[in-house]
Amino acid sequence: MADQTQTLTADRIKLVINAHGESAQSIFIELIRQASSSKDANCVALGVVGASLCLGLQYSSRLLAYTETIEFIDLKLITGFRLNNCLFLVEIGRPSVETLEKIRETLKLRGLEVWLLTREDRVASWKNEISNLFGKRVGRFVVTSVESFVGQSITELASFSASAKIERITELVDLYNHRWADAVGAPSIQILNLRFLDGAELLPGS
Repeated sequence: MADQTQTLTADRIKLVINAHGESAQSIFIELIRQASSSKDANCVALGVVGASLCLGLQYSSRLLAYTETIEFIDLKLITGFRLNNCLFLVEIGRPSVETLEKIRETLKLRGLEVWLLTREDRVASWKNEISNLFGKRVGRFVVTSVESFVGQSITELASFSASAKIERITELVDLYNHRWADAVGAPSIQILNLRFLDGAELLPGS
């Protein structure tokens, strides 16, 4: 079986892609897990989400406009992106009273669908806190994980093809390294795609 391993050494995140064998979601679960040992973990998650949104717009035939379309949002305690009528807030830490209050304020903005993207193992706790805060279902508020959000986007952009999935991940890594790492405040943390190390490309079945 093809293997995919990722390690965090110093302030470098290495994303090792050995063809197929794991879902895109699993790759990003491991990536976020490794990044969690860094003080800039949330910045890494934010950058990966930004790169994913850019990639999605690029493949929806909006290549010329996509860099101007995504607006960076800084609410002091929580950051994210606005894209048309959707607000994507990224927070991989645990829920806090202050952050929840910022979310409450955000939901006062009419006409916006709000997505809270957190770490895979913290989705349940965020959902519980949001339920306690509002006491009922909020129809335009979605809580899901960074890993699921990005993984599903990559899988769909690859048209559910294993080989195309590797290409889309490679493109996302390039977008993160060359644009988003600096933009979100984590310039020293780069994702290294080991597919291209030592001049040897790892292909399906290798």
